[in-house]
Formats: sequence, C-alpha cells, structure tokens
Amino acid sequence: MDLFNSKDHWLYFASANLPEFDEYAYNVMNMESSNLVRILRGAHCRTERELFHEFSAALQFPYFFGNNWDALLDLLVRLSWYRFEGIVLLISDTDEVLVDEEASFGTLLQVLEQCASIWSSDIDIYGGKRSHYIPFRVLLHSTPSQEMRAWERLDMAGFARKARTLSELG
Repeated sequence: MDLFNSKDHWLYFASANLPEFDEYAYNVMNMESSNLVRILRGAHCRTERELFHEFSAALQFPYFFGNNWDALLDLLVRLSWYRFEGIVLLISDTDEVLVDEEASFGTLLQVLEQCASIWSSDIDIYGGKRSHYIPFRVLLHSTPSQEMRAWERLDMAGFARKARTLSELG
C-alpha cells in the first residue's frame, strides 16, 4: 500500500513477523527515494531516554538536541539538513515503545500527530507560504502475537481510531 495515497491519514498500523516488516521497510526505503524514510526500533525505545536516542540516531539530529518532547517536536518539524518530498517513520515492535514509561506513549503519539499537522499546513514553521504539501507518515508495527497489546496501548492513548490498518505489507 502506498502510504502517500491519502492526505487525511498520517498514522498506520501493520501486524507482521519482524522479517516481513524489515523487508517491507527496506522496500519502502528503496521505492520512496524522494522521501525521507527512517526505521526506528521499538525494542530500543523502552524509556524516554532510549526513545530520544533512537530518534536522534535514526534522523541524525544535531548535537544540540535537548532529549525532551519539545526538542523532539522542534527537530521533527524542521529536518532542514535533509531534502525530501515526504517523511515516513517506520516504528517496529510498537508494543515495546515506552513500555517502561507507559504514560509517555500517548505523549509520543501526540508529538507525531502535531508533526503531521504542521507538515501538512500551507504555512511553514517560519510563517512563510509552503510551496507544496509535505506528507508525514508513521507506520507502527507489531508482531501478530503482540498485536492485541499494541492496539490496547493505542486505544489507551486515544489513537486507536486514528490509525489506519495496513492489511498486507507489500
């Protein structure tokens, strides 16, 4: 499925074995060469500290990244060190993301939703007119054995109804 078909959706969910997800992720990276595509390993994001480190490494944040939610939002809506037509964040093992700091999972989704809103706006973060729409997409992954847990976490965070399911990776 093309993650850029709909302007209205930014959050997607897929259940697949990890090798299938990895293959899908690398296919997206190869097919979407004009887009910034990054894989974040959910198993490496069990705490806020680990999550900030994983985002920083995957997106090559500058040295001044503040390792907090405001700084994450600030850099995710800038990304001026890249050239791209769209942004795709592929997050594996959603059931592991912030599992040691459960209350922060909703905060992460709120930050990502704000990013999607800002990138889809006609006005850029500096107040200038954006020349074109820039899609921001997040694909959350879970293995089939953890799918129910991942959906429960999305529901508890208030995002289950906002996620569109990818029934098949490919």
